[in-house]
Amino acid sequence: MKKKFVHIIHIVIAVVAAANLAAVVLFGYGLSSRTPAVIAAERAASERAEKNLADGGANTQAPSSEETVPEADSSAESTSESSESTPQESSSSAPAAETASSSSAAENYTGPEILVTNNLPALRVSELPNCVQVLHDLSQLSATDGSGNDISSQIQCSYKAVDESLVAFLLTFTVTNSRGDTATKTATVETLEIDRPYLELTDERVTLHTGDTFQYIRYVNFAVDTNGNRLFDNIELRGTVDTNTAGSYELTYTITSRVTGARESKDLTVVVEG
Repeated sequence: MKKKFVHIIHIVIAVVAAANLAAVVLFGYGLSSRTPAVIAAERAASERAEKNLADGGANTQAPSSEETVPEADSSAESTSESSESTPQESSSSAPAAETASSSSAAENYTGPEILVTNNLPALRVSELPNCVQVLHDLSQLSATDGSGNDISSQIQCSYKAVDESLVAFLLTFTVTNSRGDTATKTATVETLEIDRPYLELTDERVTLHTGDTFQYIRYVNFAVDTNGNRLFDNIELRGTVDTNTAGSYELTYTITSRVTGARESKDLTVVVEG
């Protein structure tokens, strides 16, 4: 039994020795087959692998950094758009306010109006050319534009004697606002004093046709002296009219008081059409 056991051990030792010998032979063959060129190629391949690994790691980090930047840019763009939207909103709100204001003004617009008291004070004849200022200073006359603004300074006035006695005059007031709308008002005022000669023409502008006869006296309504006497025979005319030639002609009528020597003049435009 003991011999058998020893024999088995020898067999195992022999197998192990044979295996070791085979390993040594194979290892030696492998070493002998790896030439310097092969070793250099393997080393170069190893270095390239390590470099690629390093480069791959760097590339892996770069996108992360780049992804962060666009997020910051996006935030900046959002902030910029937000800041830019503020003036736009403010700008858009301003026209809205103006529109509302204009709409409100349009709703409250009543048109121009002239206000004249019922009992105007008597005026001198010499005050008639400046009657608007005289009556406004006496708080007897005013005008508004229809939107609450005073436009009394823009009132115009024309006047005519009620009759040759000059005891009263018909005043016609007109005013035009910024919209181009016009208001008209008439009133009668008594004469306080005939303190200067009074000359009144029928019109400021007349139209004739070629061949018509021009008679200057036809266009005189009143010519009255300070004492009430007529001055039709004391009218001076400056300018001429040729009714045979088409055109525009300017004439000036003048009367002189036989009492005071004061003079009064009025202009007439005569248009001759062919």
